[in-house]
Amino acid sequence: MQKAKGAGQVAALQVAGSGIRHTFVVAALIRREDEILLIRQQGRNDVAPYWAIPGGVVEANESLEIALAREVKEECGLIVQTVGPLAYVAWVEHSPTVRTTALIYEIEAWTGEFTFADPDGLVHEAAFFALDAAVAQLMALPYRSMREPILACLRGESVAGSAWVYRGEENDPFVVPPGEAVRWQRVQALVDVNSERGRAAVHALETSTLLENLADFTPTLIGTIPLGIETVRSDLDVACFAPNLADFAQKVRVLYAAMPKFFLKEKEVRGVPSVLVDFSCAGVDVQIFAQPQPVLVQYGYRHLVVEERLLAHGGADAVQEIRRRKAFGAKTEPAFAELFGLNGDAYEVLWWLSFVGAPS
Repeated sequence: MQKAKGAGQVAALQVAGSGIRHTFVVAALIRREDEILLIRQQGRNDVAPYWAIPGGVVEANESLEIALAREVKEECGLIVQTVGPLAYVAWVEHSPTVRTTALIYEIEAWTGEFTFADPDGLVHEAAFFALDAAVAQLMALPYRSMREPILACLRGESVAGSAWVYRGEENDPFVVPPGEAVRWQRVQALVDVNSERGRAAVHALETSTLLENLADFTPTLIGTIPLGIETVRSDLDVACFAPNLADFAQKVRVLYAAMPKFFLKEKEVRGVPSVLVDFSCAGVDVQIFAQPQPVLVQYGYRHLVVEERLLAHGGADAVQEIRRRKAFGAKTEPAFAELFGLNGDAYEVLWWLSFVGAPS
């Protein structure tokens, strides 16, 4: 993975008025038998060159796969033919208003020979290294968020698709395996919701076949209904990982544009480009929320995780109190923060608490 290279590129994904600058970076794990491709580069703020895997900043309105192929071609001349599975994601908070999501993909097929056309002029050379030699080179990476996940990946010490979350380079990361979200990706997660709204949500999911239709985007149940704290006005919320937001939007239009109350909009949420889709199915309002980052590091999902823990801590009284507050118009996250005495921005506090656990 690489740090952001050009100030203009970084600004391209900054959200006007949000106060948060969120940069997306992609990088490629390119293998030749038992060897790993590394490039030797030196950023403008780096004191010395270092070896890393090829990659760089995603430009505005660019899909992750297109950005990945472009960066690889610019930095070493190889042509990416097939992008494979996500190896891992690194989410970094450099400061409260500056963040990076780095997505590292396995490359299943590529062609070409080494050439160099890096527009930033930061890449010095490229070479394939035997695995042990590549690990030795990568141990010298100057940033923990670059070094630790790639070493764990190459050594087989982490689960493919895991999320590494850093609150500053000096702090130990939180590492979340993809299995954490699996139960929320099944209709069964709603079966035990003992309410009319919960049963209606199950029927809506089955009628729309939403989880099956959007399976390529890891659809994951979030919001209040899976937790049993919904009101009569609550939507059935589903989070998706969409590496290409335009393709995702087009697919959803084809599938659901004829549904009652269909509405699709693009917006930026805390610095992250997002697509929101609304429609009604079997009497239930459905909202799909998609971003070009895995659900594991999306706010809606992280809030679900910590809210479940807080409800387990607070018991039936907490469930009833959250329902009462929501019935009087309170938003879910502020209601939780107030009830459990969590100070600050409720959305940020719950985000970080989701990694460290609820109070005991």
